[in-house]
Parts: sequence; C-alpha cells; structure tokens
Amino acid sequence: MTTLRRELLNYAEFLRACGNLYVESGREGAGRTKEEPREPEAPPPPDVRLAEAGVEGALREPMAGSSEGNLLMSSRETGKASPSQLDFFDTAEPPKPLDAEDLSEAERQARVTDAMAVVEACTACELCHGRARTVYSDGSVMARIVFVGEAPGAEEDRTGIPFVGRAGKLLTKMIAAIGFEREEVYICNMLKCRPPGNRDPLPSEKKTCEQFLIQQIQWIRPQILVGLGAHASAYLTGQETSIGKMRKRWHSFRGIPVLATYHPAFLLRSPSFKKTAWEDMLMLSERYAELNPGDKRKVWRGEW
Repeated sequence: MTTLRRELLNYAEFLRACGNLYVESGREGAGRTKEEPREPEAPPPPDVRLAEAGVEGALREPMAGSSEGNLLMSSRETGKASPSQLDFFDTAEPPKPLDAEDLSEAERQARVTDAMAVVEACTACELCHGRARTVYSDGSVMARIVFVGEAPGAEEDRTGIPFVGRAGKLLTKMIAAIGFEREEVYICNMLKCRPPGNRDPLPSEKKTCEQFLIQQIQWIRPQILVGLGAHASAYLTGQETSIGKMRKRWHSFRGIPVLATYHPAFLLRSPSFKKTAWEDMLMLSERYAELNPGDKRKVWRGEW
C-alpha cells in the first residue's frame, strides 16, 4: 500500500468516526457531557503530510539541464495534477479491479465504434465549442499494451487521430525500438478534445472524460498500461508527484500493471531525457516478455 493511499484511508477512518459520534449524540438528544468520549484526533490531511515530507502537489517534469529530482515545470504541464484514483470522501476502499468482459475482436471494435459516435456528439464541457474533431483512439483493439496521453494537440484536432504530430512520430519510433508496430498497440488520451492553446487539462475536464477512458481500458483489456506525461501517469498510478518519482517502478491501475514515463512532447523539448525514457521502454519490454514468453520481440535502440 502506498504512503498516499495509507494516509487517505486514515483520513477516511477519522471522518467516519466523527460521523458516528454525531449520530450517537443526536440519538441521545443531549449535548456533549464530560463523560462523553472525545472526538478522535484528526490526522493531518494527506496533502499536508505529503508537503511535510517534501512532496509538492503539482505534477511537473524537469526541464532540460536539470536533474531528475528537480521539479521545474514543463511548459505543457503547469497545472495541478488530476486527483488520486481513491476519493476518500466517498469510500475507504481502494478501487476494485475492472469488471472487464472477454470480448471478441469484432465485439471490441463494435463498442469502440459506438463510443466514438457518443464522443463526437458530446457537449458535456466547454471544450466541445472549440474543437475541430474529437480524438478517440488509434491502434489495435486486441492490443496487449495501451499508451495513455493527456490531450490532443493541434494536428490531432485536425485529423481526429491521437499522436500524429511531431510527438506522435517520436512515440511511434519509441514503440518500434522495442519491437512493435504502432498498429499493434492501442493509443488514446485522457481528454478526447483539444484544450485551447494546448493548455493543461482542467480537473473538471478530466472527470468528464474519465468514463470514456475507463470504457476503453475495459474493452481492450491490456496486459500493461503506459502513462505518457504527468497527468495521465498521475491518474493511472494514483500518485500526485513528479514523473521522476513515479518512473523506474511498477504501479497498478485496478489490477493492471502501470508504467509511468515522459510525454514525447517533453522529450522533444528536452532531448537529454531521451536516454532516461529509453530505460522506461526497456522496463516495458522486459515486463512484456515476462507476460508473453512465446512472443519474442527484437529490441533495438535506433535513433529517436
């Protein structure tokens, strides 16, 4: 259990205890007396505990020339990260594994096609007013690896396909470097519409689009999820910290292994971090080989 999740659970227990005291007091019809039990002492809220430990709330990637531990803001990731998967105001239990059906390829494709039509008609947030096209996904519905980014850019908004601009071309090279064709994996974003000026996704926008991402993961049933950039990685890992602290280890999203790495757009701005990202891709390749011993893939560094 992660430190953040443990703190969230502790805080939830405190809130439940307070609620029980309030109910008991109401039943007795009397105010607090000297003999009544004291309210439990509140543990510091999770964000306070994290702040005391030196963990900043905003999710940021290091800029070129800085060390991994330096939490300088990326120009695309300057906002607050998405909240943890665990909402301790609603439940003290961690998210349950996805209730995924074992669908055939035709059934998966049919559901994706239907969902694309729903997304195209979506007007649930303000992003619908400025979009040229919605951007749902690209790749194989039978993929064993799913890459999740944060939001479409200008080229994606024009074409309706995720990761087709400069960052998309770099992602394609990264995927090829571990022995996969782009058509063999599944690629999507948290948001299905482009934010104005490529600004960071707002929490309300991420919450609105969350249902579509959950559906995609349920239908594809990947063996591995890869978070590209701070926003996607924060959501999938349930951690609000820097990419440098999320990477180099495996996380879990409702029972599915999750790897966090840098967004290709960041790597274009800060090419010195490509070597670090390559380490992440090697981790991905090794985990895939463990899960699929009969599927040998040729790994090559190449130039990207």
